[in-house]
Amino acid sequence: CGEFVILTDKDGVTRIDSVSFGEQTEDIAWGRIPDGTGSFQFLTPTPGASNSGGQMQDQAEAPEFSLETGFYAGSQVVGITTPSSNAEIRYEVGGAVPTSNSTLYEGPITVDSSSVIRAIAIAPGLAASDVTTNSYFFDESHTIPVVSFVMEPDSLFDYEKGMYVIGDTAETTGSFPYFGANYYEEFEYPVHIEYIAENGAIEFEFSAGAGMAGNFSRGFHKKSFTINNNAEYGIDELEYELFPQNDYTNYDGFQLRAGAEERSRLLNELMYTINLQWGHKNAMQAYEPVILYINGKYWGIYNLQERKSDDFVESRYGYDDIDMIKDYDDVKDGSYDNYEDLLAVFQNESLSEPEFFALADSLIDLESFTDHWVYQVYTSHG
Repeated sequence: CGEFVILTDKDGVTRIDSVSFGEQTEDIAWGRIPDGTGSFQFLTPTPGASNSGGQMQDQAEAPEFSLETGFYAGSQVVGITTPSSNAEIRYEVGGAVPTSNSTLYEGPITVDSSSVIRAIAIAPGLAASDVTTNSYFFDESHTIPVVSFVMEPDSLFDYEKGMYVIGDTAETTGSFPYFGANYYEEFEYPVHIEYIAENGAIEFEFSAGAGMAGNFSRGFHKKSFTINNNAEYGIDELEYELFPQNDYTNYDGFQLRAGAEERSRLLNELMYTINLQWGHKNAMQAYEPVILYINGKYWGIYNLQERKSDDFVESRYGYDDIDMIKDYDDVKDGSYDNYEDLLAVFQNESLSEPEFFALADSLIDLESFTDHWVYQVYTSHG
């Protein structure tokens, strides 16, 4: 991942210079010294000024842990090393992103309770390394996959910016579902995800962006998350057979659905099974139950499911140019124009019944539309 930058003359065509570069690191500049000459290198940032900062030749290599993520009985000892010479290791326990002010690693760490350790390597003249994250669980056993969700605690629980808390912006009525609370904001923060299969194998891990998901359910104590793959964080897509029933294996993210409403726990499984067995045409996301841990703490049973996005539509149905509208007026992709035209057609009272149904059949998938409303009525949803 990375970008390509072109400097052109004022005609917008004549190329003066160009460069391609890989993924960048926050608070580390990448440029030339002196300005405009020499080779590109990591630099100490000098915003609004000449590239005069101290040179940083490269990025330190990420630390390596002696004990891999997993489930253990009894206390364990974790050693941390880095291939970068003259580098010091700084680490945090509990989910925080390590910095140069974090605890200095001076020897093996003993862990005897479920926790997360994150570490970076810092070496003179080098940009800080990427963060290495491992999760350790003790005296726990599960028969379904486990997802370890690791995020800076303030990003979750800080009163002003934490996306999981009510904060100070909620409506003054103080009643459910607490509209205006932090968890209704479109916050997105970096997260590290590890997926551990039933047999204990670490199937994949990646860094991504995470935000809150759901509507009224955000007001419940147990909340849902959206995980967004993006090159800004790590990978554009996850390539893994998450759902064997799908004929595709690439995902631009997924949701961790809490199922916080009591009725949804039974209905979701029932309706999904019916949809599969009867071959109905509802665009239901594939899902699987998982155990979720947040920063080493047990958070409950969640459904890991596909996100309904343009990527979902393209993977499932092959359409790559779509309009996606939520709740009648929330445009998620494309524009509202075609949908508005569709509504205008159906509000034309001059159409006879045969004309109306012929037109409807030409504009929408009536079978899928009918299945959708059968499900809505049967489950008393909406």
